[in-house]
Amino acid sequence: MGLRRRREADQERPDEWQHVRQAIEDGLVSGAQKAAVKRALQKGANTAEYALEKLADGSVRITTKRLGANGYQTIEKVIEASGATKTVVQKAYDAAGNLVHVDPKFP
Repeated sequence: MGLRRRREADQERPDEWQHVRQAIEDGLVSGAQKAAVKRALQKGANTAEYALEKLADGSVRITTKRLGANGYQTIEKVIEASGATKTVVQKAYDAAGNLVHVDPKFP
């Protein structure tokens, strides 16, 4: 995707994505974490919701939430202060919001 198309796609992202992007620009994440967080954002669809949380040990958790046929799923990615991915966990919830499946992806 060209730079121009990427910028247009960024502008079409939900407001929540823009809040995460602003947090990146404001220095909530370290330089080493920035690339990993941006990759996680690029993998999500335009309809996905995002949350970014700074953890006590200096790592950050980015959560991607996307709707499914009968509920929704979240993918939680924890990125260490060094920029290395620590964990990735996929969780599935039914329409009532009950956790129905947990699938650790990494490590």
